[in-house]
Formats: sequence, structure tokens, C-alpha cells
Amino acid sequence: MSWESWLAERPESVREVAEAYPPWVVYRLKPTGQLAEIQSYFEDGTVRALCWREPLETWGFFPISVFGLSPNDLEPFDGESEGI
Repeated sequence: MSWESWLAERPESVREVAEAYPPWVVYRLKPTGQLAEIQSYFEDGTVRALCWREPLETWGFFPISVFGLSPNDLEPFDGESEGI
């Protein structure tokens, strides 16, 4: 299934967020500095994302899945570390 086909089948609220915040982009979570990859979109305008600190070894285990994130708290990650 193509991205466009998937979007066409979604409610408008999901479609708007997904178009603005595609899942193939790595984001930085503004409040915490964590890196995030979007896993799913919800009709209330929030997203679920896999979040981790950079470098991944900071937590010593695995990234965590966090739901209820506001997309407004995400910014595309440019690959530059800020020493977190």
C-alpha cells in the first residue's frame, strides 16, 4: 500500500498530522531532547513515538514507546548532537 493510499483511508485529523509529520523522519522531542520516530497517529491529534536519548547507550536498554505526544513538541532532527 502506498503512503497516499494509506492517507486517503484515514480520518481528516490523522491525515493532517501524518502529512505534516511523516513517520520516516527522525524528530527531536523539544521538551526533553530525546530522539523520536513516530509509530502511530491518533484521532485526537497526538502521536505515539519510539523515543530514546542520544547515544542509545544512555539508557542502557531499549528505547521506550510513548503515546499522547503533541506533534507541536517535535522538530526534525538534523543529525547534530546537543550533548544529551
